[in-house]
Amino acid sequence: MAKRTPKNRQEYTDFDDIFDESFVTSPKQESRKGLNRHAEEDLNNLLNDEDFDTFFEDDDFIPKTSSGKASANSAAKYSGSSAGHPSKSSHKKSSGNSYRSSSGKHTSNKKKKGGAGKVVAIILIIVAVLVIAFCAYKLITIQSGYKQAEDVYKEIEEIFDDNGGDPNVTNWTFDYDKLKAMNSDAVGYIFQTGVMSYPILQGATNDTYLRTMINGTYNDAGSIFVDCDTEGALNNRYALVYGHNMNDTSMFGSLKYYTDESYYQEHKEFDVYCEDRHYKYYVFSSFIASVDSDIYDPYIYSDEDFLNRAYWMRSQCPYETDINDFSADDHIIILVTCKDMNHDYSVRRVVCLKRGEEIID
Repeated sequence: MAKRTPKNRQEYTDFDDIFDESFVTSPKQESRKGLNRHAEEDLNNLLNDEDFDTFFEDDDFIPKTSSGKASANSAAKYSGSSAGHPSKSSHKKSSGNSYRSSSGKHTSNKKKKGGAGKVVAIILIIVAVLVIAFCAYKLITIQSGYKQAEDVYKEIEEIFDDNGGDPNVTNWTFDYDKLKAMNSDAVGYIFQTGVMSYPILQGATNDTYLRTMINGTYNDAGSIFVDCDTEGALNNRYALVYGHNMNDTSMFGSLKYYTDESYYQEHKEFDVYCEDRHYKYYVFSSFIASVDSDIYDPYIYSDEDFLNRAYWMRSQCPYETDINDFSADDHIIILVTCKDMNHDYSVRRVVCLKRGEEIID
């Protein structure tokens, strides 16, 4: 509001333009005319008051401190100078750089908030880029690991493919001596048509080949291996064989499909080479077992213990299989892998095999 001089006051003695009756838009508002006339008189008295010039210096218009007194800094901001009421120029200055603009909004705070918002936005973008980059790196690493393992095990398969130089001919014949020459820890081979084809190892500990392939290369796929405490490896009548549940169904990643009876019906058999001897093995059960289960104990303490385990495992299968009878002379292999990719270490998935006839290659 501009400072008004006595000359200006004389010019504003008539307020008909301000309190025009045209503002009364309905009969219900007629009663407000009297109020308007009182307002005219009060405003005229105020403009003619000698103390008008100091009207805006009242403490009520200045933010007060906790003691109730006006803050000097606040007073300066509101007055535009060290004394006197705010001039027109001081209002313009405060509208852009002080507490409030002409619209009554905190423009300086808005600018600060806007700047902070930009900083936050930039930080979020950087974080998002880093997360995407990390995920891309992990994905590339995983895919690279899958490809590396696939290439290694494909090369091993080709060692046993005696095709006479003709790539169109497949004459796959297992050669235990060749496998043993590649890695002295090799104890056999497991094969299932169209599903898996891997050498079986046995290390000094169960960690030896957990993340190490047959050629000694580190890889998350690791190797298929017999429990380190299983004496005689695959020739023992009770052999625990471990493999990773890979997301691309490599290694033991296909075992999860045995929860479906229809899959079992189409995949009842495995070919297992125990050193240099070839046997057919038949699935007789598949289920989820707690890590505390006795079936993970590699030691068989008696024929009764062996038979009790065999029949108990058979009873855990949710569907009927072709194998229902066991004897103390049987040989059983338990294929063990993780239940799923959610790292639930409290349980494991097992597929149980019983040795059948020997195959003469």
